[in-house]
Amino acid sequence: MAKEQVVEGCRKVEQMFVRKGTYIIEEAFVITQNEPRTGIALRDAFLEVEEEGNHKMVHGRATVHNLSLVELFEDNEQLDMIINMGEGFKFYLKNPIIQAGKVFSPTVFSSMRFIPTNSFDRIPDNEYSAIVDSIILVQPNRVSQ
Repeated sequence: MAKEQVVEGCRKVEQMFVRKGTYIIEEAFVITQNEPRTGIALRDAFLEVEEEGNHKMVHGRATVHNLSLVELFEDNEQLDMIINMGEGFKFYLKNPIIQAGKVFSPTVFSSMRFIPTNSFDRIPDNEYSAIVDSIILVQPNRVSQ
């Protein structure tokens, strides 16, 4: 991931999130880029906006089912995310940096960190709903072992 892409993603976020703080995410998914979209739902997601000098640094955290995330990455080099922060605040993150635990037990959920890179784009509520409706969810109990 080029540093320029991360910087550009952060610039877009700086324009949207003016204040330092923690922002609750109502709903979030990691999804494949191509149709048919496969994805996983995240739990307990939030964004943190921190100030570093004259810039804001944005990253998020969520709880993820590790084995489901591994399954998505097996067939896809890059994954995207969509997040819902309330009415009128839906976002599409193209190819964010995703860092998660390396435990592969079928029952383990752990913390995942994500960092916007080359996009943090606001999308209309109806487009967000259409994407969510099209996702084929990878369920923890359906993951191959």
